[in-house]
Amino acid sequence: GIGDGARQRHQPHESGQMKTLATIVVTSLVTTLLLAAVSAGALLYVVGDYFVDLALARGSGGDPLAPPVIATSLSDPNVNLPEKPQAASEDWTLRSFDGLRLAATHFSPAAPSHRWVVLLHGYGRSQEDTWDYAAAYIEHGYHVLTPDLRASGRSEGQYVTMGTLESRDVSAWLARIAEVDPEARVVLHGVSMGAATALLAAGRSDMPASLAAVIEDSGYTSAEDMFVRKMESFNLPADLIMRGVNYMSREKTGVALSEASALEAARRTKVPTLFIHGTSDLLVPYSMMKELAAASRVPQKEELTVEGAWHAATKAKDPENYYRHVFTFADRCTN
Repeated sequence: GIGDGARQRHQPHESGQMKTLATIVVTSLVTTLLLAAVSAGALLYVVGDYFVDLALARGSGGDPLAPPVIATSLSDPNVNLPEKPQAASEDWTLRSFDGLRLAATHFSPAAPSHRWVVLLHGYGRSQEDTWDYAAAYIEHGYHVLTPDLRASGRSEGQYVTMGTLESRDVSAWLARIAEVDPEARVVLHGVSMGAATALLAAGRSDMPASLAAVIEDSGYTSAEDMFVRKMESFNLPADLIMRGVNYMSREKTGVALSEASALEAARRTKVPTLFIHGTSDLLVPYSMMKELAAASRVPQKEELTVEGAWHAATKAKDPENYYRHVFTFADRCTN
C-alpha cells in the first residue's frame, strides 16, 4: 500500500514532467522546421536575386551598358551588325512613364507615305540589329522607327523586363508617331523578345488606334515558360526557383517575370497578326508559335513556317519568301 501510495503521489509530478518534455520536443521540432523553411525560403530568394541579376540586369564584362550576362553568353561575337540604312533619318527621344530617356531612329522613305513600321529588337540586342529589316521596309515605301528598348542600346534603364514594361514604352512610341502623322497606319514587327513585346503591346488597352497589324517572329509564349524549360533541361527545381525569381524581379524591376506573357496578350490582341517561326529553333521551340497562333482570336491571322530555320533566323534562311509574306500581309493591313 505504501509503494502504491508513493507511486500515486508521484504520478502528477511525473505527468507534468512528461508534458514539459513533450512541449520542449514539439517546440524544438517546430522551431527546426520553421528555421529550415525560412532557410529554404531565403535560399530561394538568394537564387532568385542571382538569376535576376544574371538575366535581367544590364552590364557584363566590366561594361555597365553591356547586355545582361546571360544575353551576352547567347550572342555570337562573330556576327556583324547590319549597316545603317541609306535614307533620311533623325534621332527621336522619349521620356518613359518612369522617367527613363528612351532613344530611337526614324527613317523616312523617298516618297510620302502614311505606312509605318516599328521594328523591335531581341533580348540583349539593340536597334542596330534591326537595320537590315529597316532597309527593306524603307525601300518598300514605309516610314521606319527603330527603338532601343529600355536597358538596351542608347536607351536608359537598369533592367530588361522581357517585354512587360517595354510594351508600355512601345505604346508611347506609337502615340508619338500619331502626333507626327495623324493618318499613320502602323505595323509592329518584332523578333524574339521583340516579337513577345509586340504582342504584349498590341494587347494593351492604351494602344493607339493607329496600330494596324503585328508581325511576331520567333516569339516565346512567356518569359517564364522559356526560362522554366531551360532550368528543367538541367534538372533544376524550376517551379521553386521561379517563385524566388518572380519575387525578386518584382522587387527590382517593378514587375514579375511571369507578367511577360505573350500568350495572354495574344488572347487580347484585336489586330491582324502574322506568326513566323523556324522549325529548328532550339531556344524558343516551334511549338510556342503554334500555341500563340491558337490563342489568338483575331480572324485575320496567318502563319509562316520556315523549315530548318534556327532561332530568329527565319529571314536569313529564305529572305525572298520571308519578305514576300511580310509585305503582302503588311500592305494589306495598312491600306
